[in-house]
Amino acid sequence: MRAECIKLNGAIELAANLGFCNNIVDLVNTGNTLKENNLQEIIKINDVSSQLIVNKIAYKTTNDIICMIINNFRKVLYGKDS
Repeated sequence: MRAECIKLNGAIELAANLGFCNNIVDLVNTGNTLKENNLQEIIKINDVSSQLIVNKIAYKTTNDIICMIINNFRKVLYGKDS
């Protein structure tokens, strides 16, 4: 099988509807955009997760800011402070 990868930004779901491509590999959360554009999942490649990585020196020198960012993530994700 011959394949070409093209990096697209924005509403990539439109690429299939415009005839720009036959298949799309995309990270999706709910799949609502797929349904709205009459697209369907053919195969699930993998589950994905996000990781916050902090440099040891930066963690020591800017700990207050980093802890604030982590707490903001927790508020958004879990609705609470650490």
